[in-house]
Amino acid sequence: MERLVLQNLHSWRNKKNRLPLILKGARQVGETWLLKEFGRTGFKDYLYINFENNPSMSDLFEGSIDPHRILELVGALHGKK
Repeated sequence: MERLVLQNLHSWRNKKNRLPLILKGARQVGETWLLKEFGRTGFKDYLYINFENNPSMSDLFEGSIDPHRILELVGALHGKK
């Protein structure tokens, strides 16, 4: 099962016109682990942000929600591109 779900995520990543990823599931079934593993195995670099543990990150969405602006700010805060 694990490989199938990761394989589906990698297929999604490789699509040229992919839609945003939304992962839904019951509590405690492995969504966080899956996304962290996907980031680790599917990308050279990734960043995991938990908005419950770091509520100040939600301030990034105040005002303009331009994705380029948000990604630039997140990268600057965490030293990532």
